[in-house]
Amino acid sequence: MPAEDPTETAIRELIDKEAIRTVLSRFCRGVDRGDAQALESVYHPGALENHGDFVGSAADWIGLALDAAPRHFTVMHHSLGASNIDLNGDVATVETYFSAGCVLRDDPNTDAGPTATTLHGRYIDRFERRDGAWRIATRVVVKDFRELRPITNPDEKYPQGHWGSADPIYDALGNPR
Repeated sequence: MPAEDPTETAIRELIDKEAIRTVLSRFCRGVDRGDAQALESVYHPGALENHGDFVGSAADWIGLALDAAPRHFTVMHHSLGASNIDLNGDVATVETYFSAGCVLRDDPNTDAGPTATTLHGRYIDRFERRDGAWRIATRVVVKDFRELRPITNPDEKYPQGHWGSADPIYDALGNPR
């Protein structure tokens, strides 16, 4: 059997890594916009999630997150940092740094004003390629540290981010929900 061309191997690795990064980005859109379809598309059936107080199936976590997040936060914003992607055939171990900022809903028992909480951590994922598609098979969310601070949010003329189909991205994609 002839040796594989190193250029073809490098190109295949780049394509695989970009496919994994795309899944990670789609997770952020799904959780920040409350988009169940986007979130479901990042996990393989039967995937497991270890996310703070929750340990169980990714499908159950999605349901809980989509129910709880809008009740606790007015807005959520995930940002991804460096991803270390170690490929081994159809399996990849992926460590991705993230910051997840949320504005807490006002507490009627205090007049402290809006508060932001930002979790800085890492996603430790086992990605698997099944039927040609890279998705998460297991995820462990690692907390490095959390910030909690009062914020001011001046009235500006920017379009506002929203949960669900009211967010401007869905109009831009041409598929409002």
